[in-house]
Amino acid sequence: MRDGEQAFAKAVQLRLPVATTTTAQALTPLFSSLMTCLRPATPGFLVTLVATILLAIVSFSVPLLKSIYFLKASITEDGFTGSITFGTLGYCLQLPNGTTCSSPSVGYELSEYRRTDLEQTD
Repeated sequence: MRDGEQAFAKAVQLRLPVATTTTAQALTPLFSSLMTCLRPATPGFLVTLVATILLAIVSFSVPLLKSIYFLKASITEDGFTGSITFGTLGYCLQLPNGTTCSSPSVGYELSEYRRTDLEQTD
């Protein structure tokens, strides 16, 4: 005999209550009310909603949200030390005398800032 059959046989010998269809019938209203709230498309909708929210967060990264970026690199050029952070729509150049960010646009053009621009950052 298997373990389940042995447990059933002991329950019958000891005249313990055994789960019958009445237990399943008692739980049926609970499951049916839960299924009216969770229709078959609900899990897929929730996953898609979470993915859309995460996509919006990373899409509006540097220069709009300066704390969310894909890459941060340290730079040293002729006595200037700082870091540059790259995001989806641009980049920010952080120097000891201030931070300069590109305008939000698709693609990067790093030659946009010249040395005179770096010296005049706010």
